[in-house]
Amino acid sequence: MPKKIFIAITMFFLISDLLSQTSGIPNGIIYKFASDSINNEAKKIILNELSESRKYSLFDKILYIGPQLWNRYKNIQSLNNITGGNIQIKMPQYDAAGNKTGDKNADAKLIQNTSDFVLLWNQVIYDISTDTIHIRKLSTKEIIYYWSVIFYDIEEPVFVIENKKYKVLIQLTGDKLKLFWIDELLP
Repeated sequence: MPKKIFIAITMFFLISDLLSQTSGIPNGIIYKFASDSINNEAKKIILNELSESRKYSLFDKILYIGPQLWNRYKNIQSLNNITGGNIQIKMPQYDAAGNKTGDKNADAKLIQNTSDFVLLWNQVIYDISTDTIHIRKLSTKEIIYYWSVIFYDIEEPVFVIENKKYKVLIQLTGDKLKLFWIDELLP
């Protein structure tokens, strides 16, 4: 009898753990979880790269700047001078009730060299270092937005770096822990 109770309790906790991990993922969205050790290592690297001792080690060949962040950053002179990598992303449009009404093309950017990455990363640090930052996982609403503008599965490590003024969504590659996507989340 105690063995059956132990098995039942163990199964309950395993199922509860699985459900708690996936409850915020809407149907139809492919979201791949990473282990806690990978996510924690990614957070550690991010915090180091946001510090004064940064080495700009998050860049590896390419980095997509999503449409909401690029919409603001393209007006900053140092970033506007980044040549090449101009891309367009289809962004869904919604009415006041939340129903999709269509798509619009939005400008985005593809960073393809370290010097452009340094310019970008310095601006990100400038924006978010004005206040205490918090690194967290995405909310359901943020997952829905991210899924709507990308062309691949969402795969952890993926986080929001936020302070009182800005929310920056970042996607790292799971193998090398390098930035792959960065965007701003609007209120």
